[in-house]
Amino acid sequence: MLGRLRKLKEFMAPPVFEGDADKTRVAWLLNIILFTLIARAIFIRFVTGSEATRPSLVVPFVLVLLAMLFVMRNGAVRAASIVTVCGFWISLTVAALETGGLQSAGFRNYILPVIVAGLLLGQKAALLTAAASILAGIGMWVSTDQSIVGTAEPAGPFALLLTHAISLVMAAVLVTLAIRSIEQGLDRARQELADRIQAEHDTRESEERFEKAFNLSPLRMGILKIKDGEMVDVNECWVRDMGFTREEVIGRSIFDLTAWAGAESGRIRRLLQEGKPIRNWEAQASTKSGEKRSTLVSAEVIELSGEPCMLWVSHDITDRKRSEKALRDSEELFRTSFENATAGVCLVGTDGRFLSVNHTLCEMLGYSREDLSGLSFNDITLEEDRHIGATFVAKAMLGEVNSANFEKRYVHRQGHVIWAYVSTALVRQPAEGRSYFITYIQDITERKEAEEQLKAKSDQLRALMTSLRSAREEEGVRIAREIHDELGSALTSMKWDLEAIDRVVARVDDAVLSSSLQTKITAMAAVVDTTIDVVRRISAELRPSILDDLGLAAAVEWQAQQFQSRTGITCCYACSVSHIELDPERSTAVFRIFQEALTNVLRHAGATRIDVSINEEKEELVLKVQDNGRGILESERTDLRSLGLLGMRERADLMGGSVEISGVRGAGTTVVLRVPHLV
Repeated sequence: MLGRLRKLKEFMAPPVFEGDADKTRVAWLLNIILFTLIARAIFIRFVTGSEATRPSLVVPFVLVLLAMLFVMRNGAVRAASIVTVCGFWISLTVAALETGGLQSAGFRNYILPVIVAGLLLGQKAALLTAAASILAGIGMWVSTDQSIVGTAEPAGPFALLLTHAISLVMAAVLVTLAIRSIEQGLDRARQELADRIQAEHDTRESEERFEKAFNLSPLRMGILKIKDGEMVDVNECWVRDMGFTREEVIGRSIFDLTAWAGAESGRIRRLLQEGKPIRNWEAQASTKSGEKRSTLVSAEVIELSGEPCMLWVSHDITDRKRSEKALRDSEELFRTSFENATAGVCLVGTDGRFLSVNHTLCEMLGYSREDLSGLSFNDITLEEDRHIGATFVAKAMLGEVNSANFEKRYVHRQGHVIWAYVSTALVRQPAEGRSYFITYIQDITERKEAEEQLKAKSDQLRALMTSLRSAREEEGVRIAREIHDELGSALTSMKWDLEAIDRVVARVDDAVLSSSLQTKITAMAAVVDTTIDVVRRISAELRPSILDDLGLAAAVEWQAQQFQSRTGITCCYACSVSHIELDPERSTAVFRIFQEALTNVLRHAGATRIDVSINEEKEELVLKVQDNGRGILESERTDLRSLGLLGMRERADLMGGSVEISGVRGAGTTVVLRVPHLV
């Protein structure tokens, strides 16, 4: 039963045409009129069914009305309206002709199609329908005068016609006025409805935009009621940053949320009581985990559902506050370090002028802060050293370097020179549009003086050592010459005497005595020969005469041969220099270094072969000694107790040369001596 009622309701419901309010309105009126006319026709059919003249048009008329319902629901509302008005008017006209003309009920009902036409089709249709009804009445009046149409009251047809015509005209006028009023009202209603719909649309769009901006904002936002501080909403950023859920906050008073805003509850209460906008208000808030956050709050008064609320925006400035504190601490630390540094510290502009100086630098240079503020670096730099700072500044401004360390000399206010070790760096500040140098200046005058004294003493020691070595060599030459000349001569004379005695003894008649004496003499001669060899060796070691007689190359070759014959270690010698001429002191030093190298091979290398070469490279004499022994260790090469290696380096250094010693474990040791200024 309910299903049938629902279907009947759906069948009787008027159609709705989206986007066309006028068409929907006319369809709604037509739907009511069609069902009313259908009900009227059915009522006439069954109530007046005893009259044979009336029922004949009822069924076709109902079928036409049902067809118009179908046409209307398919969108042809105007066509259905025209057919309905025409059909209704025709049915009344036919009924009037069949039932008495002007005096019939059908003629009296002509006012109904006029009203229907006005409602469905407008003012013109109502006037046309009224005119058609008047014309139909005139036709009926003429027909009544000619007895074409029967009437129950033959008298007064004109009066009836006039009366009905006036009624129809009045009905048309009234319908016109009513339609115009209705249309004006509908126009206003449509405009108000459109305005309301647009306003609602704009409101929805505004709310959607606000909601998106609210939840997508990178700043923490929220809404609370002014009267009691009840939280209305918070955005996603607030939930994410503070750690609370919306359920824990929304609907509760901000004064109850002590874990979040308890530190500022008193100030918040006063601000809500004032009900005024807030701008850049610094506040403290706590996350759910208890972390303290610094925020910058701004708020505006708004209305939600007629109730005043506060929309607030909170910008987290915790990192900024920490950065500001760190910056303050850093500046204070820099200021303290700047002022209390044991070295001179200053800030210098790119033009070389002092921007700031500390007390130590003032004392170092003898100037006050005010004096230095009017000077540049060059003003206090010794003229010979001004290029040092200028070169660095030029490179730094071109971006080639950022910092440098160097030594330079400054001029004290009293005129004496100060040696300084300078460390400087370029500080760029693009945001502020400036750059400057921060410079540390350490007074090294005492160190430089000590270095000069040490250098002087070192030079004196070197000169003394050179003199001692020269004296020793000269003494060795003298001793070698005396040993060679005196002892050699004496031993040679002794050998000659022994040979003479041997000849005398050979003539002795006693054979036993002669043989015994000759044996003794032979033994003594052998001792004399051995002594002569020892004298020669000692003399050669003190000063090999070959070095003076044949030169360095021959002396090196002779020494290698002597070393091979004495030790059994193979010595291979090669010399690519055809003629070597060094002054005697340098020749002696090279030869002594070569002797020390051979001695080290014998003592430490455990080698079986030595390669010796003399070459010339870039105006340097190069003596190279390479063995195949165990290889010198790094610790041995740098051991300060290795007096032999130290002596070799010292001899080379006194000549302005160098000794390079390298070794490979298990592959031998190489000694390279380089002596400059080959002559």
